[in-house]
Amino acid sequence: MDESHLLAVVNARHLVDDLQTIRRGWESKITARRNSAVHRVADLLIKHPVINAQLVSDQLHIAIGNVYRYLDPLVEARIIVELTDQGRNRAWRSPEVLSALDAFAERAGRRALFA
Repeated sequence: MDESHLLAVVNARHLVDDLQTIRRGWESKITARRNSAVHRVADLLIKHPVINAQLVSDQLHIAIGNVYRYLDPLVEARIIVELTDQGRNRAWRSPEVLSALDAFAERAGRRALFA
């Protein structure tokens, strides 16, 4: 395995560690019961850091009318922030996860130029 492959593996492991740390950190911020779907939505944010109600409904098999009750605690805990200012077609993002992904991309972009 050449150096670039090793660096890619190290970078990927770093991303996984970052995402696991973020997710563990959310546990102290989430006040919902352990068996609440709020925790499942938090897990989903690791895979989908930008979400809307339809995505949550489709991915977690939660009735669309119930999704907001699971998003609100995440907003209150500042785990997600709303992207939209409208009542319809609302979307949220997880700044921590997006920052981790940006850092991953930045590290991946640091390549030496060979002559």
